[in-house]
Amino acid sequence: MTERVGVGYWSIVLGGILFAVVVTHFGPWATEPPQDVIEPYESVYLGYAAFGWLLGLVISLVTATTYSVYRWIVARGPSSFDT
Repeated sequence: MTERVGVGYWSIVLGGILFAVVVTHFGPWATEPPQDVIEPYESVYLGYAAFGWLLGLVISLVTATTYSVYRWIVARGPSSFDT
């Protein structure tokens, strides 16, 4: 045992973080919807910059999670059902 975490671990962790961020900020039961991210700033430009930062985080998490799941599938190799 190498005592290292693998792509399966990162797929689950990143997927969980992505789920938490999306549920927190988007959807019908969001606790911090986009207007709560934008409105607290005195400048509307800072509010939209903060929202853009949030969107960048979500896009990064989607990309990292997708790639991690892809690597997990590749690492598992061909299954016995492929014959």
